[in-house]
Amino acid sequence: MSTSERTLFEPTRHELEVKEAHLRDLMGQLSLDALLLSRRDTFAWITGGRNNHVNKSSEWGFFDLLFLPHRKYCLASRIEALRAMEEELAGQGFELADYDWWKGREETVRRIVGKGRLGADGPFPRALEVNEALRRLRFALLPDEVVRFREVGRITTDALEETAREIQPGWSEHRIAARISERAMSEGVDAVVTLVATDERVYRYRHPIDTGKRLQRYAMLVLCGRKYGLVANLTRLVHFGSPPGELREKLEKVTTVDAEMIACTVVGAVLADIFHAGMAAYAAVGYPEEWKQHHQGGVAGYNGREILALPNSQETVLDGQAFAWNPSIRGVKSEDTILVQGDSREFLTASGHWPTLEVLAGDGTRIQRPDLLVR
Repeated sequence: MSTSERTLFEPTRHELEVKEAHLRDLMGQLSLDALLLSRRDTFAWITGGRNNHVNKSSEWGFFDLLFLPHRKYCLASRIEALRAMEEELAGQGFELADYDWWKGREETVRRIVGKGRLGADGPFPRALEVNEALRRLRFALLPDEVVRFREVGRITTDALEETAREIQPGWSEHRIAARISERAMSEGVDAVVTLVATDERVYRYRHPIDTGKRLQRYAMLVLCGRKYGLVANLTRLVHFGSPPGELREKLEKVTTVDAEMIACTVVGAVLADIFHAGMAAYAAVGYPEEWKQHHQGGVAGYNGREILALPNSQETVLDGQAFAWNPSIRGVKSEDTILVQGDSREFLTASGHWPTLEVLAGDGTRIQRPDLLVR
């Protein structure tokens, strides 16, 4: 990371203090003497976008944070300790508690905590697991997080859309996925999920991992990109030559569903109500059962979906919360990541350079949704 980028996206003291205050309030509510944080998403949130991973496929970090009422520690094996303190936690006030890699962390945790009541964001011997309560602390994003999320959205969108403009008939799905990942990773975004389907596979599978199949005319590209712990999600569709009328019709219908769900995503709205608005839209466009074939998305943030919306979800939309809805009809899908702030909705994954459809939602709101890119 360059000096200018680190300055631009460095967490402010205010952000860190606010989050630690929330953390210690939670400790007080649960009568905890110490709280151990080991998950990658929790670590990224509390440190303002830092990383504790080595294995990117794991949800668990390779070093931990331990909070006490008036002190905080980085627990790391001697393999990780130097990088942890110099590159991830510098200036954040953590004390290092290192240990031999072959012994593990439990003895060190118990030495520091003693007989105190311990909470943890995952399984740990004789600790109260409090991950669900911790997750809820991060649902509403702070201004510094919004700045970082905009950057993640920009890079993720550019990686997917630029690839969509580059691919050619004859490219394998593997090659397309590799190009998406390369573009994202060149700016520090991990491709958490990369889905590529071409031609008939778009119609057969809702979660199409890439294969050796070669593109003929039609492709669906999906990317969930993570940086600073935040995950931006989007889907784009590409067609070579004039698309069939049925495909056009399906896309118009699925974007109608998407626009309805987006229009209903306002501060204070109940997720179940948004979900049912989407179901009504599916029925209105002639596909009343299609929602059963794939989830419809939900709250975004430090995971691709922090909460999946369900017919009975009673969570409400918060000011400063991100969402990614992804309605689909066989052969098409519509997906972007949006941020709700006050009375406005900001599209974090809209570049302004992709063809769009203007869709009129039931409340009269006009919403731009991604169209097919015809090449």
